[in-house]
Amino acid sequence: MRTASSRSVKWFAAAAIFTVFSIYVAEAADAFKPEVPRTWVDSEMAELELPLAYPDHSPVHVPSEYYYKIPTRIFYKSYPVYHPDYEPRDYLEQLMAKEPEVVFDPSRLKTKEDWIQAGKVLFESSDRAPRRGRSVEDIRRNLRPWIELWDIPMTPEGIIPYRRYVVRKKGEVQLQSNTCASCHTRLMPDGSVIVGAQGNLPGGAVFSGTPSKTLLHGLTDAPWTGEEEASLIESLSGQEITDHLKTIPGGVMPRTGTSILYPVAVPDLIGVKDRRYLDRTGLQRHSSIVDLMRYASINLGFDVYANFGGFRPFSAFQGSRHAHLPKLSEVSRYSDAQLYAIALYIHSLTPPPNPNPYDETAKRGEKVASSAESVGKLRLTWLTK
Repeated sequence: MRTASSRSVKWFAAAAIFTVFSIYVAEAADAFKPEVPRTWVDSEMAELELPLAYPDHSPVHVPSEYYYKIPTRIFYKSYPVYHPDYEPRDYLEQLMAKEPEVVFDPSRLKTKEDWIQAGKVLFESSDRAPRRGRSVEDIRRNLRPWIELWDIPMTPEGIIPYRRYVVRKKGEVQLQSNTCASCHTRLMPDGSVIVGAQGNLPGGAVFSGTPSKTLLHGLTDAPWTGEEEASLIESLSGQEITDHLKTIPGGVMPRTGTSILYPVAVPDLIGVKDRRYLDRTGLQRHSSIVDLMRYASINLGFDVYANFGGFRPFSAFQGSRHAHLPKLSEVSRYSDAQLYAIALYIHSLTPPPNPNPYDETAKRGEKVASSAESVGKLRLTWLTK
């Protein structure tokens, strides 16, 4: 004869099994196992970008055979950069004592949100291969002049949102630059930070100081358009170059393939998921997430290895006009999984809340906009007829 206590034990056991099974089912339903697309496919890379005005000099990207032989990058945990006057006590010394921590491991990503957050970490991480660390004294000695030279904005807490420290080796701290976030982070007047917006890092601040003429040639040379830009660079003194770069406002910067005379505006990334063309001039097609992965890889270093009708920007960076590629040991790349995570994160970006109230003035504006839209439709109808 069963007792009440034995029935209770069996009931609780059944309830526990049901609970465990429910959790398992929920976790299985929540699991995200993406088929990460192959980034670099030669036939698709050839069709990725629209031809340039000089079609014979449209970029031909490196072959996939070369691309996939390049070692992939390892990313380590990064930390905020403070203005020296706001830096917490012994902050850099504490970072020096930290062990390096690898932050991207696809095997640990179980949900789509895990992948998105991993992409955020990579978005804020350096796109450069590991460089030699600096001492605490070196960092403090060099950071303040950079801030003062370019008038770098900071948050009320003294954080410089365009840069991060990284520990790749215990006892060494490196100041990261040239991250996705460097160009696509906007510091608002109230001190808040919008990631993915058109950045407002001053244009010249992409350089640590006055850039060398060799570096500027690598960024701007385009021999098929004439030698005007190259001649201008050679004619300027270092101080004249710095003075010119200081006139470039935030959200505009000289980058590879542009000009120091006509630097390009930085596009915002919020809502990019719904855009069919990428880059400030709509140069690249964007039909799926893999196209954004390709765009990221190109703009995180591989644009300088493209062949523009016999000219590679990488060669100009080396002070040469010979269109050669670097040795595999001299370059690194993002893995397909890393690029996929970054692209997922960028696709997830949403606009910040509208700071303007929906009041009577806004309602009147809505009516005006609706009327203008109606008039526009009528005009379009008339034109098409």
